[in-house]
Amino acid sequence: MPRPRRSRGPGDRAGLAAADVIAAARTLARRSGVQAISMRRLADALGVTANALYSYFPDKSALLDALLDDLLGEIPVPSTATWQDGVVAILRDTRQLLLAHADLIPLFLARPGRGANAMRLGNAMLDCFAAAGVSGRLAADALRILLIYTLGFAASEAPRRGDPEGVRRIRASEAAFRAAEHLPALRGLSHELARHPDDATFETGLRWLLAGIAGDGAAQGTSVG
Repeated sequence: MPRPRRSRGPGDRAGLAAADVIAAARTLARRSGVQAISMRRLADALGVTANALYSYFPDKSALLDALLDDLLGEIPVPSTATWQDGVVAILRDTRQLLLAHADLIPLFLARPGRGANAMRLGNAMLDCFAAAGVSGRLAADALRILLIYTLGFAASEAPRRGDPEGVRRIRASEAAFRAAEHLPALRGLSHELARHPDDATFETGLRWLLAGIAGDGAAQGTSVG
């Protein structure tokens, strides 16, 4: 008995796949910024009508969600000796990804991560927490707080990294702190306080957070829920 034939949508007729649309969106964002993305411009770039794109993404919002999740696909789930190192590896890669696509940071901050890659990475982190005896609400809060830390850190760094006046601003800050003779604690750390946060700063803060998470897990034991 012959199988019923599936009617083809505009995207099928155009020979497109969802991956093609996402790839075109990434290219457009890289060249012109995320604000330049529109269904019409993507259709023009792909040589199809806008209706062909709606076969895969009902609107621009859905397309942006798919674009962000596609980027997260570049982050691997690590195989490490300790649960802390596993979390650090995922979030270190996440920060680097955000800095490489700084114009997308506001979208990552504003949109929930519900795509396959976001859930894959979230599940990997929850597995790391479970290895430390952290589960239930504590694990959910730990995941949320660590993501906020990583996103916020990258959002703070990104404009400074692209600032052509960055070196001058650092020197001006250091000079101002050093001149504050009535504030000896701040004056004594003028150089350290003026410098921009870096990889080491990020990882130090991250490991402080992980130490607190592990301590709460140990205090509450396996009854966390």
